[in-house]
Amino acid sequence: MFVTLEDFFNNYRIKNRQQPNETVLNKGIMRLKRETRELKSIIDILTGVTLPPWTTAKIYERDEYVSYQDLIYKSRITQNFGNTPFSTDTVNWELITLDSVALSKGSIIKNQSYVATAGQTIFSTSFNIDSRPMVFIDGVLLDDARYTFSSSGIVLVNATVENENVSIFAGITYDSSLTLSKETFIAGALQFQFTTGFVLKSPSVFVDGSLQAETLYTYANSTVDFVTPLTGGEVVVIGNGSVLGSEIYSTTEIDTFLTAKRDVSDSYSAVEVDTMVAGFATSTDLSNQYTTLDTAKANASTTLTGYGILDAYTQTEINTALALKLDSTTYTASDVLSKLISVDGIGSNLDADLLGGIEHWKYTRIDKASTQVTDFSIASVSNKAAHLANEAVTPLSINEIFFDTDEVAGYAGEPNILMRRYDNTNALVSEGTVYHSANTQDMMIVREGYFNGTWEPTLDIDFSIANYTDYTWTVIVTPTVTGTEHDFNTEAGHTPYAGFDNNLTWDLNQSEYHYGYVSGNIVKMKAIHRDSATVIDLPARYHLVGIKNTFVTHAWVDQP
Repeated sequence: MFVTLEDFFNNYRIKNRQQPNETVLNKGIMRLKRETRELKSIIDILTGVTLPPWTTAKIYERDEYVSYQDLIYKSRITQNFGNTPFSTDTVNWELITLDSVALSKGSIIKNQSYVATAGQTIFSTSFNIDSRPMVFIDGVLLDDARYTFSSSGIVLVNATVENENVSIFAGITYDSSLTLSKETFIAGALQFQFTTGFVLKSPSVFVDGSLQAETLYTYANSTVDFVTPLTGGEVVVIGNGSVLGSEIYSTTEIDTFLTAKRDVSDSYSAVEVDTMVAGFATSTDLSNQYTTLDTAKANASTTLTGYGILDAYTQTEINTALALKLDSTTYTASDVLSKLISVDGIGSNLDADLLGGIEHWKYTRIDKASTQVTDFSIASVSNKAAHLANEAVTPLSINEIFFDTDEVAGYAGEPNILMRRYDNTNALVSEGTVYHSANTQDMMIVREGYFNGTWEPTLDIDFSIANYTDYTWTVIVTPTVTGTEHDFNTEAGHTPYAGFDNNLTWDLNQSEYHYGYVSGNIVKMKAIHRDSATVIDLPARYHLVGIKNTFVTHAWVDQP
């Protein structure tokens, strides 16, 4: 329990029946120092002020608070040195929470936090408020005049802004003995030192309502020295312990002050402004320029020659030149075309009816279907008619692709594409039909099925293909079950494929045949297993394919 020095003296006299001596007084002052320091730490915890971090270079006293790894600890011993704070260390440190702070003072802190909506003023609590609570908005303690309270909550005088954090603490009270001496100053220009009328014990220092970090000042006895001198007119409040009252601005007041200030990042410095302005002319520079121009300008004159202009056209010369030009508005493209048509004809060097000297109807148009009224051919570079007529050139053979749309012997009335070759006497050496109206039908015949052992059906009878000689035939014979092991030997540990006789023993004298070929009109096919002289028929599948002779190239290979 915190007591004043007067209560301490009285209590000591009553208890010990004598005045406290110097030793006792020193103990009382030391106790007051510890309790004042502890009070400040408790308020810092409640208001969200970061406590000094633990360091190995400092010796800590009992009840001194530190922060370590985002947790808060209180020293349990005096001369606590080099002991790293841990929650499991119950000898040197005590882990601090809001409730533990309250219990240490014989109370229970009831607290509740809110995220405010825009314009909200009423905040109801889930607990009863027995005495004046502590109310914080975004970590700033509100003055008593800024809210009213009842047993079920508080009502703010000024409405909140959206997403402001509101915290209400109840169950712990601070009487007047907790607010120690304080003094207010008006800073002079560049003033950095302020002397109070009392001895400083863990002071709280405010400048224009803002609590200053301990790194911004030092203190000793009754003097506070700021690291950076202040600006004249700033209000400085110095108090022992925590000073709570009208010297602290609310968040609304701070926001109001800030809105009237300009962000430094949005403002140019004097050096930056001077740099930008340096590239612009001053009024003196402009006056000098005007004076120079005025001195160099020509004297007033009524003629061009008076200004030294001797090569200008006269009005008569301009009108004469314009009379020789065509008027674009009355001499259009149609006028030009009419004049061109008027001189069109032989000897005019303008021939709009011919292309390369040939009538237009002799060309094939690409923008619509054309009509070719006769046969035509594509000959090699050595055109046979022109070449044979030129006796000075050695005759050569001629290649030709002939597109025949008229009647040809053997294909009366049917279109054909013929590949022709002529000798040097213009005689036809060879001719092959690439296309005629019949060879686009039945270009390929496919038959497939199954057989067993040896089978030799005929194309014309068994397969009912009357014109089988018009096709080139190929037959492929494959086993019905693929993956058959062709050298199954039980003595060698081979495993037969599923579907075959597992009791059948194969040796080196055994073999298997799957083949087929076409001879004349007979399709010879065989699928057997041979064991010495014994033949076993096997099931097989055949693929018989016939391709129109017109689309087949025959290649004969001589063998010895």
